[in-house]
Amino acid sequence: MEQGGDFYLSKVRPHRLDNLGLCTEYGNFRHALDPFPKVDPFNPPEHWFPQGIQRARVYTDVVIDKADIQDANVHALTHYWSHPLVHVSILRTLLDIPQVITDAECEAALGKWRQNRLATTALNKANKRLGDLLAEAGLSWDKVTAMLVDYRKFALDAGIDPRKGESA
Repeated sequence: MEQGGDFYLSKVRPHRLDNLGLCTEYGNFRHALDPFPKVDPFNPPEHWFPQGIQRARVYTDVVIDKADIQDANVHALTHYWSHPLVHVSILRTLLDIPQVITDAECEAALGKWRQNRLATTALNKANKRLGDLLAEAGLSWDKVTAMLVDYRKFALDAGIDPRKGESA
């Protein structure tokens, strides 16, 4: 046993039948790119769950897709709370009404949330900026060249690798 004891032997586990656990349900939420859960992943053994009760009835394990990023800090509490798979699961558990938010409503919220992914918003900003530059360029070579230099600076400031798509 490691220093500090074995978490899985503690009372912090779900148990609906008697006082073997301090809660009736347990949720584990992590982002696929969050480095903290990678160090010592939460993986409860079978003895952690009550006999005769389906694991899924008392334990929710949500892994947020690596493409679901709205902020570079994927470990931030606000990043977790904003994600529909997290807050819908928590609300369903707290109210003890699994369909208080239907699966269709959850999917709709997830679709709306994904419209603001970091990659999507960066692409939208880049498209708008390029469109703005094209609108003011006027098609003379000096203006087009200035536009390309301006757009390249915008791309570099956005963290885009300048070696991709450019010749040497």
